[in-house]
Amino acid sequence: MALTKEEVVELARCKANCVMAGMLFAETVARDIRYAPTVTPMTVAGLVPEHDLIVPHSELAMHVGAAGKKLIAWALREDGREAVIVFDNEAKCCGYTHGLPTEVITPGLVRVTKDLLHIKEA
Repeated sequence: MALTKEEVVELARCKANCVMAGMLFAETVARDIRYAPTVTPMTVAGLVPEHDLIVPHSELAMHVGAAGKKLIAWALREDGREAVIVFDNEAKCCGYTHGLPTEVITPGLVRVTKDLLHIKEA
């Protein structure tokens, strides 16, 4: 079954948003947070409950439209003071933001990520 013109336009928009989110994520990780490893839900499978893979409802997350969305990838600065995330944004397919770790990922996920990456408290 062929795609309609509207479906093709929507797919192109979606892919463009995800590419942009990925590029912003990669630039921030490489430049601003000193090449922190990227973590994905598969990396922490079985180590955190499913609800820890949802962006918390912080003021920042609500302002950028990330609150309650599923995480696609995240990274923590080596001193643990900043996090960057890419999230599943139904309206735009993918979204990107950064902030304090507890603003953009749950405390349980912060703890597990720090343990996995051997990040010490600042």
